[in-house]
Amino acid sequence: MVSFQGTTTVLLNLTTQVLLDHLVQNVLWELSELCFQAELLSLDKFLAPVKWANEPLQRENLYNSIFESPIIGGSWNGLLPEQSFSLHYDDLHDATFLTSINSLQHLMTAWPRILTKR
Repeated sequence: MVSFQGTTTVLLNLTTQVLLDHLVQNVLWELSELCFQAELLSLDKFLAPVKWANEPLQRENLYNSIFESPIIGGSWNGLLPEQSFSLHYDDLHDATFLTSINSLQHLMTAWPRILTKR
């Protein structure tokens, strides 16, 4: 038996193949979101090392405000979230979505700009 985000599936039951396929898709999607969060954190630490050296708590709080999930910025010893946490929302006027996007923009403003000749 496997449980993920409130869905429990018996793996040995052949009648649950569609449910199992859906579960696999959900797990893979969650892993891709967690990977994106980890890569964004690594990229930010690489592109804005002075910010992380001078104001690490403020920088971490800014990063954490992008995602609702406490997993990447916090401890991996906790339970996995019971719902999906991401930047995708159906309502572009949602306050949480706007906070996430504004925080991401603020985070990226510390990154160096690359100018190219045209």
